[in-house]
Amino acid sequence: MIDTLADYSSWSSWTRAATVLALDVALKATALCLITWSVGSALGRRRVLARSALWNASLAGLLVLPVAGTVFPRLPMAFLAQLSSAPSDDERRATAAAELGPSPANAGTDADARPAEGPSLVRPGPAPVVSDDGGRIGLAETAPPAWLAAIDVTAIAMMVYAAVAGFLLARLAFSYRAVSALRRSSVAMNEPAWTAALSRWQARLDVRHPVRLARSGKVAVPIVIGWPRPTIIVPERLGETPRSTVIDAVLLHELAHVRRGDYAWNLLSRLVRIIYWPHPLVWLSGREIAAVREQACDDLCVYLMNDAQAYRLTLAELAAGLLRRPGEALGMAMADRSKLARRLTRIGESAGQPRCTLSWPARSAVIVVVLAVCGLLGCLRPGHAAAASEEGADPSAAPAQQNLIFDRATGNQVFAAFQQGDDDQSTKAAVADQSVHVMIAKVERGDFQVTTTQPGTLIASREVEIHSRVTGFVAECNAEIGVRVKKGELLAVIEAPDLDAEMEQAEEMADEAAAQREGAEARVDVAKAVIESDVAKVAEAKSAVKSAQSSMAFREKVHHRLATLSKTKVLDERVLDEDEDKLEAARESVAAAKAKAETAQAGMSQSAAGLREAEVGLRLAASRQKAAERRLERSRLHDQQRRIVAPFDGVVSETRVNVGDFVRGPAENKPLFVVLTTERVVVVVQVPHQDVALLDRGDPATIRLGGGPGQELKGEVSRTGYVLDPKTRTMRVEIDLPNPDGRLRAGMYGDVTIVLETHPSALTVPANAFFQIDGGGTHSCYRVVNGRAVKTAIKLGRRNTEKATEIVEGLTAGETVVTGKAGARLADGQEVEIVDRLPVDDD
Repeated sequence: MIDTLADYSSWSSWTRAATVLALDVALKATALCLITWSVGSALGRRRVLARSALWNASLAGLLVLPVAGTVFPRLPMAFLAQLSSAPSDDERRATAAAELGPSPANAGTDADARPAEGPSLVRPGPAPVVSDDGGRIGLAETAPPAWLAAIDVTAIAMMVYAAVAGFLLARLAFSYRAVSALRRSSVAMNEPAWTAALSRWQARLDVRHPVRLARSGKVAVPIVIGWPRPTIIVPERLGETPRSTVIDAVLLHELAHVRRGDYAWNLLSRLVRIIYWPHPLVWLSGREIAAVREQACDDLCVYLMNDAQAYRLTLAELAAGLLRRPGEALGMAMADRSKLARRLTRIGESAGQPRCTLSWPARSAVIVVVLAVCGLLGCLRPGHAAAASEEGADPSAAPAQQNLIFDRATGNQVFAAFQQGDDDQSTKAAVADQSVHVMIAKVERGDFQVTTTQPGTLIASREVEIHSRVTGFVAECNAEIGVRVKKGELLAVIEAPDLDAEMEQAEEMADEAAAQREGAEARVDVAKAVIESDVAKVAEAKSAVKSAQSSMAFREKVHHRLATLSKTKVLDERVLDEDEDKLEAARESVAAAKAKAETAQAGMSQSAAGLREAEVGLRLAASRQKAAERRLERSRLHDQQRRIVAPFDGVVSETRVNVGDFVRGPAENKPLFVVLTTERVVVVVQVPHQDVALLDRGDPATIRLGGGPGQELKGEVSRTGYVLDPKTRTMRVEIDLPNPDGRLRAGMYGDVTIVLETHPSALTVPANAFFQIDGGGTHSCYRVVNGRAVKTAIKLGRRNTEKATEIVEGLTAGETVVTGKAGARLADGQEVEIVDRLPVDDD
């Protein structure tokens, strides 16, 4: 189809050049997208930062791809050769005649001139005219269709391309105008919860751009717009939420976009899609870039929030508030309903990432590699095939295969030419006859230490974050970072007017409770006195009853005797009557005494009830007094907590407040100071699972800090985590180091070498002495015997971090083996020359 369209003479030269250029750029863009996709798939879904940097670099590569060929030399690309120029009429006729063969009239000459069979570059053009008897009469021109001859198809295609690109560009300009209008119409947010969280996360992510926080009723989900001066806009309904998890999730996600510069990359992606709008892979790449971008931000939020479930719920709530999927926009929206379930599932399975971008060296390396690939693709230019460009070449001759052998040792080039299908033994012989410069090492016997070397980080043996327990303003701050403090030394003073009022109220309540208790005690004393009086009255009444009963008993005896005398007529009856009156009076006296005794007893019971009531009031007053005293004690304790003091001797590593700052006490999870000890530091090492079985407490360790030579410390394993982290398959190991002079600082790092075990009398060789795995666990090396390399199979034991390897079998002590990269190009029995130093290319 390409050959047919390019063959019509009605097309102008610029349309043919435009067709070649469009196909050239489209093929190179396809290759770049496929390469990026393949590398991204090889990296896997967990290396999201590397994939994001790769896709961003590919965007830049698509922009520079059309002009990359100006930097690199040009190489021919034969599959577009047919479009580079239109063939002439003579070329058409010659091609057609070559295909049809010799005519009867000139069979002798045409047979000699006919080229050998080979690749055909025939273009449609003149067709042969054949007579009825099969003879060849001549050639006739085949005219193109009239409608195609009158139309420049490529020009029309260019006009369509320009129209669609102009429409997309206008759409981008409209989106930019809408973003600017949204920024102007948004209202700044001054809620303390949002502003405090913004400052905290902005400092945590090291976002150096000034970020504006605003709200608007025109957005349904949080969005960030702008790059040099970004603005985070949240919906009106979301700006009133009091939940800290939602605030942290929203701000952390949007600040991650700001830290990554995703707004600028999104704008670049839109420009690339405008330029390559007919290319489907570019649109698919844009979707992949957006998905990788969101995954990077999600992983950072999961890691820093340490609560994947809360973050997933926040995303689900935000997406639920959307009435429809957001259209094309320049802002970075936090959530949409497109593929929400897959995104939530991925968040639930994510372990999080401590950062949202690769380091500058890694990103630079990715950009350099992608630009190099773009340069390699850009240097390809359409041209004729090499076989067609060489005049007089015999296409029927079998091409000779040229093999180039470069001898690095001598600096000479050896060429071995042989036909296809020949055996390559001659080449191997040529190689074996060449002397190669090599370096050697001897097989030694001695104690072999099995070691593991892993990166380690120094931390303080004790580190405490000091928080404020009271709410108020910082009236005094005496601690700066790096200042040594003693235990109990004053660090800051918090001014709390509410606490002073609470202290006064507590004192008043304590005094009132004490007075109430004193009154209750007085009432108890009065009740006790009344009871004592009633007891005396009861005793007196009982005594009166006994006296009256004694008098009555006496009167009864007298009356009995008088009655006896009265019967004998000795005593006058008037005397007996008088005595009866006295007896009745005695009986009445007994009744009166008993009634009085009962009254006294009732009074004593009433007094006892009053005493019990007074005692209950006393206990209640005592309880109130204790509660008031405890409240007063708490107030005094809070008053003392206004003075922030050092918990132990150490150094202030962080100071996060200044005089005049407002602190919220326990409601704010923000430490005022961080104090750590300096007398002892701990080296934390993550040992991989293959070395854990040999690790024991007390194993010697050497710590080489990254500060340069002389920073080597000795220690031993102090503690182990016992179990492995299921995510990293490593175990935490801690090594205590004394630090009396304070030269070791928390955060230092270096390599930690731990001696796991020692093998006495073991054979060892350098780790670069073997170069090939033959299979079955057997490796190979080259021994030097009489100036020649002898290939020898060996069996390896364990390796250590000093680049030494234990030899189990295959070598003996004192033998000489080849080291370095020279072994990779040696042949068995090849002559070698021993040198002390190899050229730079062989190192």
